[in-house]
Order: sequence, then C-alpha cells, then structure tokens
Amino acid sequence: MRIPVTGLEYPEEVLVAPLGRGRSTQYEGDYLSGKAKAYHVDVLKGPSARRLQSVRWFAPILKRDGARVVLGVYPIKGCGEIRRCDMELELSGAPSNDERMVHKIDLGSWMSLDRPIVIPDWMGGSWFRYTTKDRIESAAHFRDLSETK
Repeated sequence: MRIPVTGLEYPEEVLVAPLGRGRSTQYEGDYLSGKAKAYHVDVLKGPSARRLQSVRWFAPILKRDGARVVLGVYPIKGCGEIRRCDMELELSGAPSNDERMVHKIDLGSWMSLDRPIVIPDWMGGSWFRYTTKDRIESAAHFRDLSETK
C-alpha cells in the first residue's frame, strides 16, 4: 500500500533557519530574548506554502558570542503571504522597498531549549532545515537533528 504525498502530515515538524543579514540590533535582540513576533522567508526561493502549512514550530539560528546557535523554538500561529515592502520594521528587522512576496510566519510564545545546539560554520545544502520537535529538544549537536536513530 502506498500513501500519496498529499496525505502525509508532520504534526510536530520544526523549520530551522537563520535570520537574514543586516537586521537591526533590536530585531536580533528580540530573537535572543525570546520576544520575536514574526519571521519571513522569500516565496520564490524558500519553502513552498504547502510545506509551511505542515510546519508547527520555528527554531531560529542565532548568533551569540560569535557562534551560531539554536536556543529554542516558537510555535507557529499562522502563515500568509505579504509584499516585503509592506512588513513593519519591527517584524522584518530591516527596511525594504522590495515588492517581492514573502511568507510571513506569525510566532507564538518562545520555548527555551535545555541546552543550546551549536551550528557548524558550514551546514551544506539548503539554508533551512526541517526536524521534529522531539529531536530538537534532545539534540546535543546539529547533526542530531537529521540522523536516523
């Protein structure tokens, strides 16, 4: 028996992705303190809307003390498309006149991990990853997010 791809669900799936370059100190600080309200990713170059609908959590890759780390996860409250230039500075982290469409991901209350996950300098492949909430909560290393157990 085969299950069609459209029938699969990932109820505890986590999107792991870095913040964009050139963001304000306030924006980065909101993520480091667990107070961020939204994340955005390009519609054409990022995950499909269909894939984002299956993701329930967002784990930002942050810079802290010169290292890239995952410190926790945000539940995803909703996701929609918006023109990048229409995003509020507080939510985007940098002004833009760009008319391209982005997925705006609305975030819930931050949940801190027991221990940070250090991200190696070179992740290889795509700049965003998917994992499960169980794995991100128990991971000691970035490689633990995708290894089969």
